[in-house]
Amino acid sequence: MKEKKSYEYEVIGVIIGLLSLFIWYFSALAIDEEIVAKNTELIVEAVIIISAAFFGSFSAFRLNNYRENRSVESKRILSLKTAVFILARQANTLGNEKLVLRKYEGTEEKYFDLPSKVGSIYSELKINLNELSFLLNHPDQNLLFDLAIEQDRFSAALEAINLRSDYHYNYVQPALRDKPHLAMNPRFIQLSATVGPAITEGIKNTTDNVYQHVYETLASINEMQERLAHVAHEMFPNERFILARTNV
Repeated sequence: MKEKKSYEYEVIGVIIGLLSLFIWYFSALAIDEEIVAKNTELIVEAVIIISAAFFGSFSAFRLNNYRENRSVESKRILSLKTAVFILARQANTLGNEKLVLRKYEGTEEKYFDLPSKVGSIYSELKINLNELSFLLNHPDQNLLFDLAIEQDRFSAALEAINLRSDYHYNYVQPALRDKPHLAMNPRFIQLSATVGPAITEGIKNTTDNVYQHVYETLASINEMQERLAHVAHEMFPNERFILARTNV
């Protein structure tokens, strides 16, 4: 929740300034009418100069402090917007993977027919958790920790896709390369008999891991995106945080 701004010091500064003008005005009258002595005139002038210097320095300090606070706030807003946006991109990446997986879902042929992908690396889709360290002071104290876990889950999903692609490319494809009779509508039992039990078990395990990681991580990233956007809006209600769920 955004703290309410206090104007206590500004009010004190204005009062000091008005008192200085008040003293100067009446001291000028008194001096002109020779009511006060010369020593008193010098004391009044000193008080006026000191008050003016204090008021000027205090105003400059408050202005710099306000600018620094605004700078910190702007950086936090940008970090939150960037994090929510990256979560949306991560969800979109896994959503595209899920669209491909659904085409082969429910059949044993998926283990062999699901195409391998080369270079499924999204290193730029990484949230800078250090920039969000201020969330440690939020009432939802587990948010930053859960966000870190979510980033690890996204990396694990990508790693599962890459491992399965590598296995398919390095083991399955070479085993089927010289078997043209399997090119037309091959069945799982034929394919597994051709490549052997070891390769069959390997491609089954890596493919099942892809389905599990992609499906579960996509759901959890969508939830995390909503959670972070809610906290961000709670902290900065006047800012807009784009929420883009990927429902596949």
